[in-house]
Amino acid sequence: MQKSNFFKIVACSLLFLNTVFCSVLKGQDLGTMHKAVDTWARLQLSLATSKTQKREFSSATVVYDKATKRYYYGANKGIALSRAVTHPTLLSRYPATALCKNVIGNCSENHAVNQALQDGASWNNLQMYTVYVLFTEPTIAFQATCENCVFTFRGIEILR
Repeated sequence: MQKSNFFKIVACSLLFLNTVFCSVLKGQDLGTMHKAVDTWARLQLSLATSKTQKREFSSATVVYDKATKRYYYGANKGIALSRAVTHPTLLSRYPATALCKNVIGNCSENHAVNQALQDGASWNNLQMYTVYVLFTEPTIAFQATCENCVFTFRGIEILR
């Protein structure tokens, strides 16, 4: 092999590796995600017109699309309350039967991911973070993902 061809091959290989490694999509850090969902949850609490609405708002999720850099927010019971159509991709990932006490599809994670999918987001580009909302304080704190959601959202980066 001639020296010039060798260097061309090395240069092409480096260009390829740079393209592969630099195209990995960067997500948000935990602090940024927490601040985003905290701000949204507090806004939702301020817009509630009754104590019942505030009390029933118990969890909030932020989903970040690493490709488009867009945020999507969800509340527990959000799909049902908004009368949104559940995206077929989301429906296909639900467990056959509930894996915990929560109703399948009722969690705030479903509402946020459904909005992202309806907007054309790719499942593997999503990142999510969920918080517990206590309206009396108001307190916004990390909430562990339920077993239904752990099963459903395999492939999505869940921040903890």
